[in-house]
Amino acid sequence: MVGWSRLGEMSTTPKDRSWTSFIWASMTMCLMVFCVLIFARTQLHEEVIASDARFLKSIFEKNLEEFYLQNLESEFLFAENDLSTSNLIGLETLLNRAAISCLNIPQIQGIEAFNQKYEAFDLSTSVSNAYPSPKEFEEVINKGWSYRNIKSNALSLLTTIHHEGVEICLEFTLLPNSYEKSWIEIDAALIKQGLLIGLTMLVILWVIFKIMIGRIAVKEKLLLERTEVLKKTNEELSRAYKTTGLGAMTGHLMHGLRGQLTNLQNLVTEDKSAQQQISQIQLLVQQSLGSIKEMQDGEIAYSLSISELFEIIQGKFRKTALSTTFDVDPKACCSETLNNLQSNLALAILTNLVQNAIDAKNGVSVSLSCRKRESSLELDISDNGSGIPTLVKNRLFEPVVSKKGGSGIGLALSQQLAESMGAKLTLVHSDQTGTSFRLSIPYHS
Repeated sequence: MVGWSRLGEMSTTPKDRSWTSFIWASMTMCLMVFCVLIFARTQLHEEVIASDARFLKSIFEKNLEEFYLQNLESEFLFAENDLSTSNLIGLETLLNRAAISCLNIPQIQGIEAFNQKYEAFDLSTSVSNAYPSPKEFEEVINKGWSYRNIKSNALSLLTTIHHEGVEICLEFTLLPNSYEKSWIEIDAALIKQGLLIGLTMLVILWVIFKIMIGRIAVKEKLLLERTEVLKKTNEELSRAYKTTGLGAMTGHLMHGLRGQLTNLQNLVTEDKSAQQQISQIQLLVQQSLGSIKEMQDGEIAYSLSISELFEIIQGKFRKTALSTTFDVDPKACCSETLNNLQSNLALAILTNLVQNAIDAKNGVSVSLSCRKRESSLELDISDNGSGIPTLVKNRLFEPVVSKKGGSGIGLALSQQLAESMGAKLTLVHSDQTGTSFRLSIPYHS
């Protein structure tokens, strides 16, 4: 019975929250792609540097091997001719020759070599006094290659070689901006791939969220339908509680009224008309209390169609009002049904209206019809009597005398019964040609 508006507000937000989640997911995905690209860029840069380090190492080893073989050949020649070998070149000289021969590679600016104690050889190709640190030497030994940045945007590649059981560390100093073109090409390729991957993932993510939002919309629609059912049930329960309370109060009032009417009937034993009116009101009270009791006890649950309701009304007056004629609209919504509470209260109200028409004119003609509206059933009851006096119309549903010999509480009671089930009893028209009342009963197909 509470929170329906809040439920309605909550039911409109999942779709918006889903698209908000899509935006956050897209931003997270873009950040992930960016991080992956940065990682790939770093790896590609290192791979390019490592490839150059292996290339320069192989060139240097090849040159050193050539000069070493030439030195051995000279040594053998000297040995065969019993010549002195004091002029044979040493390791540092071999390294210097191999380094000089590598300078023909365009990107090399200088070459340095270090022994196992990290002491520099005196090479003519040395161009820097900023020697590597012990940590950098350890990295070269463990990894096989390394690089470091030196001044003027220059980059030096470090690698190791082995010659005659001796481990030598080489440092190739490259010209500034040696890899600028390679970095530009790598970055361009990564940007293209990143955009392609990002767009592809965005499309996939959009499709996934579209499917999810579609499913959410279906569940939201189902939730709204169930909420509407719960709302209608809540309204019915509220109306039932209201009717129960009203029924209890009405029961006490009717009980007192019935006692008073019995006493009044004993006093007017000679006035048959007054006795008849009192009996009619007692019957109306009994029917009303019976209907309310059925609802309170919950023991009886049934429904009546409009055609059955009209047939019961006609049957009530076939023996007591022989001159009365009934006209039932054949196009009326006679197949529609009312529950036991609605049908019993409607029967009591319509019976009272028919009785009023019969009392107002002998040989009266009563018309019964029904129309189905969007949320209600409209039951019309019309007669061809002389109409209701103008003075009475303004206080029609108040307990006043509306016709000669009447008690004055029939219409007032009928109005209360209609309100107790959420219905409405109104006067459509009343003039010299007759009177027409309309009972609008809430209805959900």
